[in-house]
Formats: sequence, structure tokens, C-alpha cells
Amino acid sequence: GFRYPEVVGSFNYLANTDIKMLFSIRKSSKYAREPGRKHFQALHHMLNHLRCYPPAPLKFFRDVRKSPLAKMLLQAGLSDIDPTLVYFSDSAFMDMEDLRSTGCFVGMYQGGCLDATSGTAGIVPDSTAEAEVVWCAVTIKASAHVRQAHMQLFHGDPDRPYTVPIITDSMAGHAILSNDRDRRRTRHVDRRFFHCRNMIQRGLNSIHHTNGDLYMLADVGMKQLIASKADPKIGVITGTKAMDPPATE
Repeated sequence: GFRYPEVVGSFNYLANTDIKMLFSIRKSSKYAREPGRKHFQALHHMLNHLRCYPPAPLKFFRDVRKSPLAKMLLQAGLSDIDPTLVYFSDSAFMDMEDLRSTGCFVGMYQGGCLDATSGTAGIVPDSTAEAEVVWCAVTIKASAHVRQAHMQLFHGDPDRPYTVPIITDSMAGHAILSNDRDRRRTRHVDRRFFHCRNMIQRGLNSIHHTNGDLYMLADVGMKQLIASKADPKIGVITGTKAMDPPATE
């Protein structure tokens, strides 16, 4: 009794606030042109889930230091990062049928989610490092618009320098973006994806590494997480609950 593309389009608008469904919404969008019976069944299940568990409102903080995001950054050893505007970027290597890689970024502003997108990069990466760098480039492009809007609002100059931190969980991607060397294993990467090196050198972005299992908020839109791992990250994204400290042995 419903048209699949119309429902998927409505879900895409919903993804702005219902972050926990970001992964399933992206998967459903892939089959909007020629859906089958199992895709209708999955969409019906998503509608029933939405009726039973409506999304909670997003929460922003006047004092961002009191937000769950700021507390999580402190736990992750990233206390030197200004939590006002932070982006998380992550990518999965060749998890699609056509060997492309799924990526997701989550932009946090004043302790709440301002920008979140999950999608597939336009190229087939040859390594996990390339997949991370490609999606990090997408994240830096997205952060540029928010940075300019922030500087226009508070300083009246969209081109005024401001450093937006980009947090990733890939050591290889972090190493590639932290220097300007081209090695044998990175020469195959298209040069346009390395514009993020220029953005970092100009001080408009900075790259930081964190523990992906514990603190990578972009995981919610990139992979199917169990509730025990997804709920703490969703609580930080929505600003409703601080993340518990990791257990120590």
C-alpha cells in the first residue's frame, strides 16, 4: 500500500534527526529503483520500528564543555580539541557488492549533531588507507560549508581562518594526511583527494586519531552495530547521555 521510492525519500529527511537509522536508510536507498519483495519487507520493518521507537530530539548546549561530546573527547585523550565544531569520519573497505566502500561522517556543533551523511564513494579503493583518505576528503568538503557559516555568523567574515578537527580511527589514513610524502603505495590515489593536505597545512582542518571501537561516532551510519555498542555513541550524538568510561582490567 505504499510506493517504495516515496517512503525512502521520507526516510532520508528523517535521517537528519534519527541517527540510529542512518545505516538502514542508506541501504534502503540503494534499491529505490528496482526494489524486490525482501526490500519491501525490510522497509515495512523500518516503519514499524519508527512507530514503536520514535526518534528523540537533538540537544545542543550553550556551554559545550558540559556536553557528552566534550566528556567523550576527554576520555579519548583528545582534550586539546575544541568541541564547538568537530567532525568524525570513517570508512569500510569494499563492503559493497560492487567493491566500493561505505563511508560516513558526523558533524557535531555545540554538542549536538548538525550534519551526518552515509554514502558510497565514487571510486573503488585499492586499500583501506585509500578508502579512509577518500572519505576524509568528503568530510573536509562538508566541514568547509559549516565552518564558513559559523565564521559568518559570529565574525561577519566567512573566510576568516578557523580550524575544524577531523577525527578518524585509521592509523594509515592519519599518517597519509599528516605529511606531504607520496610513497609507492599511495601514488595510485587521485590527486584531487589530497586537497585535504592543503586544507590541513593552511590550518583550516586538523587530523586526529582515536579508538574506533569506543569513540568513533561515524560507525552508526557505516556498519550494523549491536545495541551495546551503538547506544553509547547515539547518546553522545543526540546529546542525551554521556558515555560511560571504558572498563579497566
